Amino acid sequence: MVCFAGLAVLLFAGWRSDQGPTENIKARSISIVDKNGTVRLALGAPVPNPIVNGKTVERRSPATGITFHNASGDERGGLGMLDDGSVNLCFDDDKTERNCLFLSPKFGNGLVVNDANGNSRALLYLDPGNVAHLMLMDEKGNPVVSLPESSKPSTNPK
Repeated sequence: MVCFAGLAVLLFAGWRSDQGPTENIKARSISIVDKNGTVRLALGAPVPNPIVNGKTVERRSPATGITFHNASGDERGGLGMLDDGSVNLCFDDDKTERNCLFLSPKFGNGLVVNDANGNSRALLYLDPGNVAHLMLMDEKGNPVVSLPESSKPSTNPK
């Protein structure tokens, strides 16, 4: 009888009718899955490497943020704060990044629009010296328009 009374006290002491929200949840990652168990949204520190056409691709730098995934689990975009100091908000098609807003300590901040092959075709950005640049490239990456005319980025800023 004493055991039953003790168990009842423990159960009632831990139970409250008005369970309020938890003030703080600590987790390294959270995955939101669809009815089939496929990850559709991931929040992480770091987020996992992207999956493109069912294959994992290495990120250039670990990233903390949110990623969005299609019904197959492939990454289709996200918001990432990378350990290299850059911040990106990108939207992808089924093969590559297509549109990205970026902030990069090395390149500045701006917008890049890529073609279906992942090649940068339009780039509008402010370099670290706050000089505005506009570049339009052909399918081979050759500048068609470059303002100011001396604009020639050495690599893709995203």
